[in-house]
Amino acid sequence: MSAMLEDTVYLDDVSYQMFREKSAEMRSTLSHVIQQVEELEQDREELHALARKDKNLIHELNVEIHELQAAEKSLKEQVSRLDVLVVYVYGSFKV
Repeated sequence: MSAMLEDTVYLDDVSYQMFREKSAEMRSTLSHVIQQVEELEQDREELHALARKDKNLIHELNVEIHELQAAEKSLKEQVSRLDVLVVYVYGSFKV
């Protein structure tokens, strides 16, 4: 019976050592995964900041496009009125 007890104790020691090694390995892996998650979260925040910046730039450019289109329309109307005035004053417009 004593030999069986010694074998059981030895197996328990081996099992415990394996458990400790596996536990240390898992802690190391967990630490690495946590670091990767933190880096990914930081990258995500940077991408969100870039997206917000790009969205603001697109909005500003759209506003500028609308302003330029309104100015173009106004200039075309002025040219049209001047053409009518030239025809009225000079009879016809010839270049």
